[in-house]
Amino acid sequence: MEQIFEPKERRELLKGWLIHDRKGWKKHAEAARRLERQYRLVGVFSVALSAIVGASLFVRSRAFAS
Repeated sequence: MEQIFEPKERRELLKGWLIHDRKGWKKHAEAARRLERQYRLVGVFSVALSAIVGASLFVRSRAFAS
């Protein structure tokens, strides 16, 4: 198997590790932002659905009480 990165000095090796770490951190941060948006979207829909169901139950109970 061909190696992509073969450092000649320790400084190059450390730089390669830092680059690799930064790429991993960026991917993690991007995934966290995407999941945060999904989390908020699910929350908004659940609140809206709960409000609709609650309002319809309230109206229905008022109609039976009359």
